Amino acid sequence: MTITSIESDYNDTQPLFFHIRLSNLILRDVSSLEEPRVRENVTFHINGDGIGGLSKVISTINQDLELMQYIPWSNPSRFLNLTTFLIHGPEGCGKTLLLRRLSEAAWSKVYWIDKSWFATNRRNQADALSDIFKSALAHQPSLIVLDQLDIWMPKDHDLGEFLNNQIKATRNHKVVVAAAARYFHDVHPKLRYFTVFNKQLQVTIPNVEEREDILRQMLGPESTAGLDLKKLAANCHGFVGNDFDQLCTKVRPQCPNETKKASGNPEHEALVTLKQGDLEAIIKDIEPTALKDGILKLPHVPKVHWSDIAGVEDARRKLESIFVHPFKVYSKLRCMP
Repeated sequence: MTITSIESDYNDTQPLFFHIRLSNLILRDVSSLEEPRVRENVTFHINGDGIGGLSKVISTINQDLELMQYIPWSNPSRFLNLTTFLIHGPEGCGKTLLLRRLSEAAWSKVYWIDKSWFATNRRNQADALSDIFKSALAHQPSLIVLDQLDIWMPKDHDLGEFLNNQIKATRNHKVVVAAAARYFHDVHPKLRYFTVFNKQLQVTIPNVEEREDILRQMLGPESTAGLDLKKLAANCHGFVGNDFDQLCTKVRPQCPNETKKASGNPEHEALVTLKQGDLEAIIKDIEPTALKDGILKLPHVPKVHWSDIAGVEDARRKLESIFVHPFKVYSKLRCMP
């Protein structure tokens, strides 16, 4: 049974106090009271099938989501708002994909807020946001997604404090708030606190191992048979998820995962095996997002040898005389007795 309101003849601005022995509780129209629906054995998690390079982030989110099924409905205060996420990272690295997969879990209701939603609610933004959070509290377990948070609520927006309070109001309830932004410091200052988003997860430009995982997941096991994925991943330096999606779109006519109907009979498929050379040729035609946007970090620099570069012998000798030779001489001097 859930008590939604209490009436008293005592008129004062002070809050009511319930004494365990002296206070009396009178229930009116008991027959109309309904027990809240309890959804038993409901699991919440992100399905990572087909998603490569984001296993650590998915695992972290799923670990927190798993706690929801152990929180008793009779005592939701034990939930303690354990699941508020802020996923941040460069464009095209899979943030929105993670939010979409999260929204596919067994929620009673999902609310999606992005720049498109914000544009249609310019005149009553505060009221519209308030209605969403009230509805989310009334339809637990629920999910509120704040995609492109840094775009529709920039650092100088006057709704930052309001949204801060709305998110904090979901504490002790089975309401998950998940947000995504390109860069953490572009998020409104009032929303960067740990008390607002207690899990701040960064997605980065994929390294070579993560790129190999993305290729394997996107192309599928049937397509990757006979391919040197390590070599392909090394050639995809600077690629992000969107670049791999572009790659798969270009190879799709040859991909075994796509059905090519033969003789108009849908039960027969003419499958074509992907070739290493074809993929390498397509990779060269794609401009990597990380290189284009200048967001690549030093740990992701590819291995390029002098043997890979032709016609620069003079430049090579000058560079070696300036940078390499002094260090060799210094190393020899240090080894001398």
